[in-house]
Amino acid sequence: MICNLANRMAKDGHSIRIICYEKLKSFYYELEENVEVIELDSKINQRSSFISRKLVGFVNLARLFCAVKGSDRVVSFYSRQNCYSILVCNLLRIPVICAERDHFFMSDGKANHILRKLFYPHANGFIHQTNMARDFLRKNEGVCCEDIVIPNPIWMTSFSERNPISGNIIAVGRLEEQKNYKGMLNAFSLVVKKEPRAILSIYGDGTQKEELIKLVQDLHIEQNVIFKGMTKNVIEAYRTADIYILFSHGEGYPNALMEALAMGVPSVSSDCPVGGPRDMIKDGINGFLVPCDDEVALADRIIKLFGDSSLKKRFSDESKVIRSSNQFDTIYNKYMKFIISVSR
Repeated sequence: MICNLANRMAKDGHSIRIICYEKLKSFYYELEENVEVIELDSKINQRSSFISRKLVGFVNLARLFCAVKGSDRVVSFYSRQNCYSILVCNLLRIPVICAERDHFFMSDGKANHILRKLFYPHANGFIHQTNMARDFLRKNEGVCCEDIVIPNPIWMTSFSERNPISGNIIAVGRLEEQKNYKGMLNAFSLVVKKEPRAILSIYGDGTQKEELIKLVQDLHIEQNVIFKGMTKNVIEAYRTADIYILFSHGEGYPNALMEALAMGVPSVSSDCPVGGPRDMIKDGINGFLVPCDDEVALADRIIKLFGDSSLKKRFSDESKVIRSSNQFDTIYNKYMKFIISVSR
């Protein structure tokens, strides 16, 4: 998200600096030549001493002060970085716009909550991914400045015609606790009892893979579940999908769900915090929402959709609206209009 915004801003003639603690080896985004990346502390994750980490923290604040000095605007992402940016920008009298990008700020501990309550009232602007995030941050975390809800843009620029395979249900995402694949598999075992032709293909990898394979065996659905691993052609997965499901405990604004909807794949999602699925899906209109952790409800909705071709057609047609509402140019223009409007 940050890199794509930075590239477009640079193309539009703005001078852009991306400031980060550490530029990870896995960083693979191509940046425009006039986008500068400033690394504050390449060894931030190598220090074991609590005291050294805290002492270097003050040094990094000074480095951040120097890095943002002379900026017209600062846009910051994530809680700790937001708090540091607010402190530095208030000292420098630079307008600072903050953003949260996932759901973890709702339950990431007392220390972070205190920091947000202390610093967030001093932000000049706030960009939220979802309406639920905006309501929560206003009510609980001290956000009182001018703010706006801007969803993620969709990166796809063309949409292949779908050729769904009957009974082909897919899920896309990391095999981690957050994604609640255990609950999904429990629900899918109920689906198989009613619809033995159903096949669940899971695209992604992660630390829970072996545990999930064992669960599939315990549920006796080995013939109905395929772990596809990572794929470089997720569009093909959407193109042949009959139904897409997401059953996470929490999400920001999940890109995989957005992509599935844009491709016209009839979708079922948990109504999880911080409200991304709820902002994308109007229950019963362009997809189904089910309560978090309600495995019976998930199974019921999959079964209902599985055997109703007219409902799948309606969901598919209605879901494609997101292609225009979340087009990159539309989202970028919303970002720029808001950023430019914010002042001290």
